[in-house]
Amino acid sequence: MSRLILLLILIAGGCGQQAELRSVLTSGRWVRDLGSGGQAEHYVYTFDKDGSYTSKLLTDHTTPIVKGRWQLVVGEDGKMHLQLSDQVGKERYYWLGQDSMLSHDRKNDELVVSGPQYDGEQRLRHETGKAARDYKELYDGFMDDKALLRKQFIHKARDGGKDTKASSGEACQAAHRIFSRVSLLNRTRDEVLMLLGDPATISDYNKPAGRNPTSPLVYVFDTGLGGVKYTIHFLQMDRARVTEVQVDSLD
Repeated sequence: MSRLILLLILIAGGCGQQAELRSVLTSGRWVRDLGSGGQAEHYVYTFDKDGSYTSKLLTDHTTPIVKGRWQLVVGEDGKMHLQLSDQVGKERYYWLGQDSMLSHDRKNDELVVSGPQYDGEQRLRHETGKAARDYKELYDGFMDDKALLRKQFIHKARDGGKDTKASSGEACQAAHRIFSRVSLLNRTRDEVLMLLGDPATISDYNKPAGRNPTSPLVYVFDTGLGGVKYTIHFLQMDRARVTEVQVDSLD
C-alpha cells in the first residue's frame, strides 16, 4: 500500500472520529463532579454546534458563567484535542484547560480527558434531557439566592458559651424565592443536594444530610426568633425521587 493511500485512510478515519466526537460533545451537557453530597462542586460544560461553549461552576457561592469558543483538532500526536478560547479574553477557565486530549467512552457515556495539566485520565459524565437544563433556566438570580441561603446572623453566647449561627433575614427571603419558584418534585436526591447544598451548611439549626437515600432532607431557616422549615420527602423509584415538599412555620 502506498504512503499516499495510507495517509488518505488515516485522514478519513480522523475525520470520521472528529465528526462522531463533535456530535457527542454537542449533545446535552458534560459535568465534572468534585466531592460528594452537599459539599460537592460541579463543573458544567455546554458545547454548541456553532462552536461556542459555556462553563459554570456550581458551588455554594455565586460564580460567573464563562463563555468562549471551542474546536476539535487532530494534534501532532495523532490524538483528538479539544481546544478552548475565552470569549472575553480574560483567560478564565474552570476545570477544563485550553488544550485537552479527548475521547468518548461509549460504554459508560463519559468524556475522557487527559493532558499534562491533569493527573492521569479524568472523566466527565453526560447529562441529557431534563437533567441537562441550564441552571439559568430555573430563574434569573437563582445562583445568587443559593449563595444567600448561607448568609448567617451570629447570636453571641453568654458566659463563655458557644455562639449560634442562625439564618439571616436575607437567607429566609432567598429560601422563600427558591422553594416557591423551583419545582423539586420528581428530582433525585443528588439533584436536590446539587441545587441546595447540604442542610448542615445553612446554620446551626440544621443537621447533615443522612446517607439513607429515602430519608427526608430538612432545611431550617430560623433567625433565632422564628422562621420556616422545609422538609423534602423521597420515595424509592428507579432512584430516590422527591414526592413532597412540606413547609412548616417556626414560631
